[in-house]
Amino acid sequence: MKNYQTKLAGLLACCAIISPTLAHAEMMGYQKMTPPLEIRNFKNYEHREPCQQYKPTPSVLLNDRCVEGAITTPDQSSALMPVYATYVIYFDFDKSVINPTQQQVIETLIRDVNTSHPRQITVTGHTDTAGSAAYNEALSAKRADTVSKALASRNVSSFYLNESALGEQDLAVPTPDDTKLSTNRRVVVQFRK
Repeated sequence: MKNYQTKLAGLLACCAIISPTLAHAEMMGYQKMTPPLEIRNFKNYEHREPCQQYKPTPSVLLNDRCVEGAITTPDQSSALMPVYATYVIYFDFDKSVINPTQQQVIETLIRDVNTSHPRQITVTGHTDTAGSAAYNEALSAKRADTVSKALASRNVSSFYLNESALGEQDLAVPTPDDTKLSTNRRVVVQFRK
């Protein structure tokens, strides 16, 4: 009988500890004691709606919580899908502003984004070989950024955009150094699915 009373006392003590926790969980609307709902949804929600502008899952998680202020970018090398459409926007010499004649390409691009719904958009800036390689790399980055901002201003989500700058690498038309050629001064936008 004493053994039974000891077990019963232990069970009652256990219930006294668990009951407030369960009552609190029930009061808060949780069915089970699980990680917070928003963390579970963030981890499990792999196909995000583009209109909600979700960002990729942060690679740095601390105790199942996102580190505040962490900015992550997807792995550029392995995450790219096959290209199914390519658009080229040409730039004036030593400029990173979209000129009025190339604005039509942006309009076509926006129209096609809304009809074909690409899963990724890559924006790659290029220059000709006039000037130093370091200067051209910075200029190609400005050009890519200008096009990305033009797309973002027309509600193309930044979640899709993969921006890069190649400077005078990967020329459309190979030329010797210090050659001005309008065909090489461009940003190439590719839709991927």
